[in-house]
Amino acid sequence: MKSKEAKITNDMKLALQLKKKKEILQLAEKIENILESDKNTYEKKVDLFNLVKNLEVGESQELKEQRINYLLESRFHNTLAKKALEEYRKTTVKAFSKVKQV
Repeated sequence: MKSKEAKITNDMKLALQLKKKKEILQLAEKIENILESDKNTYEKKVDLFNLVKNLEVGESQELKEQRINYLLESRFHNTLAKKALEEYRKTTVKAFSKVKQV
């Protein structure tokens, strides 16, 4: 079970890395288009400024780690709840089977 979770985690990391690389390439293309345009220097600077101003900056590392910790903790509690429910079912079946036998 851990190997499946590790594989999923690695796949998610790989997908995230690919997405970041794609975003970086798109940003580089936008910058290149601005620099190669026929506009004067001032207009290019304004366009570059607007591009940087409109960039979406990722969340802080601390907030990201906190969100991940909450997700992992909820996953852990979910697993514990499933195990507890299975134990409850087993004891309920035993209790009812003893009542029928008496």
